Amino acid sequence: MKNPRTKFRLPAVLSAWVIGLCQVLCLMGCQVYAQQIEKRYPGGQLKAKGVKEGSAKKGEWVYYYESGERSATENYVNGQLNGEVRYWYPNSKAQAVEYWSAGALEDSAFYYHDNGSLEKKGRFSGGQYDGEWRHYFKSGLLERVVFYQNGLPEGTTRVYDESGTRIQEGAYHLGLEHGEWKFYNSQGEMEFIGQYENGKEAGTWYQMKKGKPRVYKTYDN
Repeated sequence: MKNPRTKFRLPAVLSAWVIGLCQVLCLMGCQVYAQQIEKRYPGGQLKAKGVKEGSAKKGEWVYYYESGERSATENYVNGQLNGEVRYWYPNSKAQAVEYWSAGALEDSAFYYHDNGSLEKKGRFSGGQYDGEWRHYFKSGLLERVVFYQNGLPEGTTRVYDESGTRIQEGAYHLGLEHGEWKFYNSQGEMEFIGQYENGKEAGTWYQMKKGKPRVYKTYDN
């Protein structure tokens, strides 16, 4: 008679196979495998391609216009934009060059008009505009210079027309016009001068007549 306490034992070969299967299933449950992904337009044209680990994008992703021209290249680490990102117009000219860190814009950035000339350049910090930003017309001439702090305009600024003539100058505080502002005509001659307080005209504004200031309007705040 068999001892009722005798344990049931699998044959040695079958036991080893079961153990191996369990190990494989365990690894499959613990690891996320990378997959090459392709996305397509309704017409079948390639729209994007890259690698995913689970639902997270990894490494370089390339995007395309429906015409087949490349529209962007992005780089990902742990599903977040990280490193250099480039964008192109449908005519293949550069549209933008940005640098990302852990999903936030950082450091220098460059943006271009569709004719290839620089539109604006500056830097980001923590995803916000920071420091000096310069904006340009398609002709390449300077349009304006703005300084930023914590993502908001702060400090002096100058604005120019398409001939390169200065037409405005003043200052911002916490993103609003604040302090003295001057406005010029197309010949570069001052036309108006006045004060802003937190984005609103304040006090007495003057209009220049034959080089002399004349009261233009007084604001009661």
